[in-house]
Amino acid sequence: MQVLKTKKFDGFCQDHGIADDKLVQAIKEVDEGSVDANLGAGLVKKRIPRDGAGKSGGFRTIIVHKIGKRAIFLHAFAKNADSNIDKKTLENLKLLAKSYNSLSNAEIATAIEGGKFVEVKYEDKI
Repeated sequence: MQVLKTKKFDGFCQDHGIADDKLVQAIKEVDEGSVDANLGAGLVKKRIPRDGAGKSGGFRTIIVHKIGKRAIFLHAFAKNADSNIDKKTLENLKLLAKSYNSLSNAEIATAIEGGKFVEVKYEDKI
């Protein structure tokens, strides 16, 4: 399975010290059916822990997810900053998900090379 994050999401991870292993663990849990919400259009909401605070004090992520194929981390926010995303943001994320789900492997590779996506490297199988 290919795990990606948008350039903006990668910046959020760097700003908040979110390691790739937490993202990989989140995708493993999503593949097992553990999601906080199914938002439609291939989007899921999944909590990831903050160092020293656990999931309840952590971050909420929005992921475009195709079981066994690809996961793209799109958006993140701290629960203490926002309890949820607004309707307009959700609509925009659904449009983005539709666009990203239609990308071919070659288009994904080009987006990675161009810096639009960052590939999450991991050892274990998901």
